[in-house]
Amino acid sequence: MKQNKLAALTKVLLSSLVLLFAFTSCSSDDGGTKKDKGQGGEKDKVKTLVLEALGELRVLENTAITFKVTGDGNTLADAMLYIDNQAITESTYTFTTEGTYAVMAKKEGYKDSNTVTIKVFKDEVPVVPIGELKYQHRVLMEDFTGVQCPPCASAIRALEKLENHTYNGNGYPVDYSSIVAVGIHISIPGPDPFTITRFVHPLFDYYNTKVVNDPETQGQRWAPFIVINGKAEWDTRTMTTVAGQNHPMTLVEKTSTIGIKLNSVLSATAGYAEAEIAFSQDYEGLTMDYYIVEDDVQHSQAGIGANYLHHAVLKGATPAITGLSIPSAQSKKGNIFVAERFSSTYKLANESNLRVIVIIRDAQGNVLNVQDAKANTTKDFAIID
Repeated sequence: MKQNKLAALTKVLLSSLVLLFAFTSCSSDDGGTKKDKGQGGEKDKVKTLVLEALGELRVLENTAITFKVTGDGNTLADAMLYIDNQAITESTYTFTTEGTYAVMAKKEGYKDSNTVTIKVFKDEVPVVPIGELKYQHRVLMEDFTGVQCPPCASAIRALEKLENHTYNGNGYPVDYSSIVAVGIHISIPGPDPFTITRFVHPLFDYYNTKVVNDPETQGQRWAPFIVINGKAEWDTRTMTTVAGQNHPMTLVEKTSTIGIKLNSVLSATAGYAEAEIAFSQDYEGLTMDYYIVEDDVQHSQAGIGANYLHHAVLKGATPAITGLSIPSAQSKKGNIFVAERFSSTYKLANESNLRVIVIIRDAQGNVLNVQDAKANTTKDFAIID
């Protein structure tokens, strides 16, 4: 038994050294969307626009809708809006004619935004029963990482490459907007200032048993360790490419029968979040997690440099690693479950860079749907027609 454990540990350490060598040999042409300073100097990389409609997506004729465009967490007033590929000059547009309209945003130096679909009706907006609605589906990627972990740099770069990738293998286009990534910092091999010890290490151990298929490395797993939807590991041996069986975008479904509405009030050190969960089919044994994350946290990263901007750093989470229980009587088709408010304190953060994430898991801990929203905003159910 001791020989097996020693062999397994040696295997893990050798794999980590291979990853480190591969990263240091190939880092000069890595892609991504973040800026980092240090060993390689500052690199300008493509950023993605995010478009949001501040109002209903199904409206009557002559209804005005205001659109908001953000890039890298900042509101961009100079981004150009396009409705059915026709440019408009203002951020508020009045839809005068019945029909379906595709709205997107563009700006030089940025990747085009997601598309927002507006449906305009002549006399009345048809009422769709809650139990018949379909919602946006997104995939959760939990990256167990460490600021003192050199091989973790390759995992970070692989995640960045996803930001400029579109996948069509499911029969419908999927881009990075369907991915919710979280950086879960763990003190491996040395101390990490972003580790939430009471939560992170138990979750790490839980996934070590549940997700890792190699019995020799269970209980001895080292970062980087990326879990997709709480049920599969993104293979660290092939993660430098965006193709392959474990590609996370293959798991994005066209719609979901679970909708998530989010609201939060967060300061630099404390606050609360609350959610409503809508169901279009019956479920039993569900749980939900709240995560609070901070974007663009500047700190050194082994294998990258001294002033790396870390994305989606976990700052707070529900105490139970597998989430808070959703009563089966409340997770029935046509019901909206109003979740208990989640309050949290956390280490000092830039509140403008905070986001709230809500994760819905099944009885086995697999993620069924996930949604995020900027701090101090309300994000309504993302309904897909």
